[in-house]
Amino acid sequence: MSDLQEEENAAELKIPIVFLEANSLSNTEAKLVLEHHLESREIRLEEASERVRKTYAYVSQFNIQQNRPNMDALRQKLVSSYPKLHFFEICVLANPAPGDVEEAKILVPSLMGKLSEDELNQIVEEVATYR
Repeated sequence: MSDLQEEENAAELKIPIVFLEANSLSNTEAKLVLEHHLESREIRLEEASERVRKTYAYVSQFNIQQNRPNMDALRQKLVSSYPKLHFFEICVLANPAPGDVEEAKILVPSLMGKLSEDELNQIVEEVATYR
């Protein structure tokens, strides 16, 4: 295994710096960006590239929050209440909206050891209120 492969590990939030410095998008936000892209170019979805169509289908299917105000409020709540969380972790938690603490740990293994069980439970409950 190369040094690069050993260094990268999303479960431990060891991902390339370019991703850590980027502002992660939720499915709701990605859907809005794609809609703006299509509207600004006056392109119907059917006329867009295959990549845009597939991405739009994916983010639409897994769009839990359904609207920007809910996603903004959830992101702000998690950022202010849990400063240990990285934006990447917040988006991963917000997109599938885990049903319980165990599911949250499976989806975002980097949370283990970073937050207590009570904190994780509070996050799961918080995410559920913004559906």
